[in-house]
Amino acid sequence: MTLSMFSLNKSATFASERPKTGIKVADGDNRLHETVKLDGVVSIDFKVLSKDTEGDLVVMTSSNNPKSTGPPLHIHPDFDEMFYVTKGEVKFKVGDEIFLLKVGDSMFIPRNVPHCFTIISETPASFLIIAQPAAKLEDFFRAYAKVEQMTPEIAGRLMIEHNMKIVGPPLTKD
Repeated sequence: MTLSMFSLNKSATFASERPKTGIKVADGDNRLHETVKLDGVVSIDFKVLSKDTEGDLVVMTSSNNPKSTGPPLHIHPDFDEMFYVTKGEVKFKVGDEIFLLKVGDSMFIPRNVPHCFTIISETPASFLIIAQPAAKLEDFFRAYAKVEQMTPEIAGRLMIEHNMKIVGPPLTKD
């Protein structure tokens, strides 16, 4: 057996375990038609679930992110993350660098690199988020959505439970 034949057979095996059709999720809808809202305001709509890709990636949108909000400086050791801004303006800190993103801009964040963001536009911001591999990101957002009043202590605990770690304060808009 040649190496190329082995690779083809392996691909065929993995492909048979994935969905057999395309998956369409409408704008403003969630893959499972579930409601996932952070702090009662920010909508997280899963477009591609980790189970759709055998854990290879997760794709979601985050919308209605109010001005001056965002996570604390954190890392995730087991996935890379990409943001694509679809509405508003967002200030990112990635490592020691600051980036200002507007509609159409994207930001790739490699795993283990400290990062955070804050919304700087007057209007709420929205973005597409892709994580590869999916890790526990879906579960993190679902758990976060169940918390009535988020505190730094609860956020820290949720991040630890989902293999992320807070390493600094949130970013300010100034």
